[in-house]
Amino acid sequence: MNTPNLGWLYYKEYYYDFDFKRTGANADAYQERFFRNKHSRIRSQKLDRQSLQWLKLPVEDMLSQQDIHGLQLQTIYPGFASGLGLIHETGSMGESKLGMAFDHVTGIPYLPGSSVKGALRAVFPQQVLSTKQPELDVDSIADRRRFIYALLESVLEKSTNDLSQARDEHLTARAISEEVQLELEDDFVDLLERELFDGTQVEMSTEEGSPGLIHKARSTYHRDLFLDAFPMESLAHEGRFLDFDFITPHKRPFANPVPIMFLKILPEVLWQFSFKLEDGLLTGQQKLKLFEHILTYSGAGAKTHVGYGQFKTPEPPRVFMEGEELQGKISISRDQYASNRFTVYVEDANWEKTLQVKENLFRQLTDGNTYTFRVSKLNEDGSIRSVKLVPPSNQPNRSGRKRR
Repeated sequence: MNTPNLGWLYYKEYYYDFDFKRTGANADAYQERFFRNKHSRIRSQKLDRQSLQWLKLPVEDMLSQQDIHGLQLQTIYPGFASGLGLIHETGSMGESKLGMAFDHVTGIPYLPGSSVKGALRAVFPQQVLSTKQPELDVDSIADRRRFIYALLESVLEKSTNDLSQARDEHLTARAISEEVQLELEDDFVDLLERELFDGTQVEMSTEEGSPGLIHKARSTYHRDLFLDAFPMESLAHEGRFLDFDFITPHKRPFANPVPIMFLKILPEVLWQFSFKLEDGLLTGQQKLKLFEHILTYSGAGAKTHVGYGQFKTPEPPRVFMEGEELQGKISISRDQYASNRFTVYVEDANWEKTLQVKENLFRQLTDGNTYTFRVSKLNEDGSIRSVKLVPPSNQPNRSGRKRR
């Protein structure tokens, strides 16, 4: 990424040198032109693993811990939005009107862990919260219960009866007798919801004068935690991952809507979801699989009801072979001409690197053209480490911009 902090760029630098006092016939044109340049800079930002390492985002170190479970999902069209309720508007023409949630330290757009937790809990019956949410009627609770049971059957390959038996075995292991178990109204899904989101477990009360079952809160060190989610890599768009979009609310049926611009994460961006999961009714790995099913079904973030924030499981990374030939598009900046350098982007591998060649070979290259490159070195996982340019004289001519 070629800016130290995107949050600063969007909320602070965005308005630097803007003339708020400018009026007159050309004021609107000035404002639109000013913000058009700002938007171009934001759109040009790129996201890759090297950028995240430079920012010291501790995702990989965190995932190396034994009880931390990681899940990677890929955004799909139209993209992802978060933090739209944050203030980002001055009433000027051409500006982005809505906010975006950025991590304060790294400046990376993110989804807070509390939002991840809320998105996952939203599909549960929420029997525990029924007193706080009277609008959740009996039919909605029943539908959600059936949905969770269907997901559990898919994840665990167990029937509803098997899950009911697993509930009884779990309670028996906690020294709760069969007679007392019959008094407990919560089924497997209710107990799972309490365990995941409230951090409670069923126990026999040990207090004098209050016998029976209680839902005892577990220590923070032994309950499931939902960590912040971050975009990790753009799998397309030449590494870019931000763009602007519009929503058009219709306040009156016969009036023209006023488009509202906002910043979003593009499709085909890889997100990292992380959780600290404890074994309980389900193992940590089973909980992670359940979360994957929920997030790919209902999504997360803002405006999921109109398609934003939807995810899919990414395809396995492609494994390349040494000597394999690939097409790469080159770009040559002004400061690269003196050193015979150029930047190549291989779309099939979402791979970009700056290369240097001999002067006689460099003079045959045209900025913006596509050339054939041969894979010369691979990483241990089969991804590309380096490539070599096949001499243009051995390649067919390809159209592109002329060199500057």
